[in-house]
Amino acid sequence: WKPNNIYQLKSMLSQIMLIPCLYYSAKYEEGIFKRESFDAVRTDFSKEDWMPIEIASDIRKKWTYNISYPQRLLLQQSNKYIRKIATRFFSPRIPGFFQKEMNSEFYKNLKLLVAKIEKEIK
Repeated sequence: WKPNNIYQLKSMLSQIMLIPCLYYSAKYEEGIFKRESFDAVRTDFSKEDWMPIEIASDIRKKWTYNISYPQRLLLQQSNKYIRKIATRFFSPRIPGFFQKEMNSEFYKNLKLLVAKIEKEIK
């Protein structure tokens, strides 16, 4: 699965950036703040394994997108069904410079990271 719009991308990046915290919690059976988890577990992974976390963090630091007036009107509706339709069909596309960072190597390394974590915590 790959995100099709900016809202799906933001959701996916949030999930990716939560991985270090969840991994730490599973491995050490104790909680940790998300911001502290990156430094706490980074050394458990190779540069390639960690690459999706770095890219997700980098994209979130550069986060920006443009929204048109009609999109804004639809997304501000109080009706949850209208908002759901709007985010699915009328939300902004993913900017090209974000798409370039999330190439096939990104997804390959994300799979490797998840597989390594699965193996590590079992």
